[in-house]
Amino acid sequence: MNKRILFFLIFIFSPLSLFSAQRSVVLFDLENNRPLYLENEKTELIPASTIKVLTALISIEKFGLDYRFFTKVFEDDKNNIYIKGFGDPLFTSDEIKKFCQKLSLKLKTRKINNIIIDQTFFSQESINFEGTKRLSSNTYDSPNNALAANFNSVCFEKNANTYISCEKETPLLKEILFIVKNSKMDKGRIPIPHLNNANLLYPGYLIKYFLEKENIVINGKVKLFTENNLDNLKEIFHYNSDFTLKDTIEKMLFYSNNFIANQLFLCIGADGTKASIEKSADYYKKYLADNKINAHVIEGSGISRENKISGDDMIKILKKFKPYYLLMKKDNNGNFYKTGTLTGVKNLCGYYFYEKDKIFLYSIFLNNSSLNPFNEFSVLKKKIKKNFINL
Repeated sequence: MNKRILFFLIFIFSPLSLFSAQRSVVLFDLENNRPLYLENEKTELIPASTIKVLTALISIEKFGLDYRFFTKVFEDDKNNIYIKGFGDPLFTSDEIKKFCQKLSLKLKTRKINNIIIDQTFFSQESINFEGTKRLSSNTYDSPNNALAANFNSVCFEKNANTYISCEKETPLLKEILFIVKNSKMDKGRIPIPHLNNANLLYPGYLIKYFLEKENIVINGKVKLFTENNLDNLKEIFHYNSDFTLKDTIEKMLFYSNNFIANQLFLCIGADGTKASIEKSADYYKKYLADNKINAHVIEGSGISRENKISGDDMIKILKKFKPYYLLMKKDNNGNFYKTGTLTGVKNLCGYYFYEKDKIFLYSIFLNNSSLNPFNEFSVLKKKIKKNFINL
C-alpha cells in the first residue's frame, strides 16, 4: 500500500485527540467564589509538572511545614556502622558533611570496619518506576532511593584529560568515575544509574569520604544492607535535616525538581515501616476522593503522561493550596505560578493578584498545541481587567 494512502487512512480512523490540539482553560474569581471564564473545564489532560502543586499540598497536610526528614545510624559489635535512609530529598554534599561531623562524635571508636547502607525503606520497585526506567543524560531520569545523595546525580567537567567535579563542595569519587566516562560528555550533570548499584552506594561513598576528613579510619568497604531488619543493632545517631518541608517544597516548585517530587510522593504513602509506589498511589487516590477531586495520578512529579486532570479540578487544588501560595515561583506582576512542560504539553497554573485583595486562580492546559501558555495567560488578564471595567 502507498505510504501516503496509509497515513491518510490512519489519520481518518484514529482518535481526533491524536492529531488535534486539546486545551482546557479556567479562570476563577476567588473573592466572589465564581468562575470568570471556562473552556473545556471538564476535559482531563496531561498536567505535567503542574501536578507538583498537588504533591506539595498533600505532603504539607500529612507532615506539616516544619517537618524535617531524617537519617538514622546503627552499629554492631564488629565496628560496622549501618546508615538507614528515610527518603530525605535534600541529602546533599553540604548536608552529608555536617552529618559526618556530628556522626564522628557519636562513634565509640575512631576506627570502623564497613559502612553498610540500608535502602530498604523504599521497596525495590520504587527505585525503578515512571521517570526512572531508562538510563539517559537527563537528570529527570535520576532514580529515587531511601538514601540518595545530591539528587542521585553527579556534576562534572573535563579539564585537559582529567574529569573534575563542577561543585566545590562535592568530590568526584573514583567509585563513580566510570559513569562519567560512559556518558561520553565533556561536562554536565547526569543521573547516577543502577549499574553496579552505583546509585544505591553513592551516598555511602560520600559518607566514607567525609568521615575520613574527620580522621575516622575505615578499614572495610561500603556495602549494601541485605538482612531483614536492624532490630539487633544499637541506634547511635538520629540526624534531622537542616531543611524543613517548607524549604524542600520551595526548592521543588522553583526548580521543578522531579527527584524531590517523587521522593515526597513515596514518603507520603509510607506507613512507618516501608514506602512503595502502590501505597502512595492509594494514598493519593483516597485524598482525591475525600476532597472530591477527579484525577488520575500515578506519580508525583508530572513526568508521566498517564497522569490526567481537568482544569476544573486543578482549580480545586489551587483553592486548597491558597494558604501556601508564597512557596510558588513568582514574577514581578503579582503572579505566583507553576509551569508544566513535556513534549507537546505546555501548561500553566497559579494565582494572579489583580489588586491587593482580588485574587484569581487560573489553569491553562495546552496539549498537542504550539501555543504559549503565558500568551494565553495574558488573554485571561485582559478578561479580568474588562470584568472590573464593566462592574
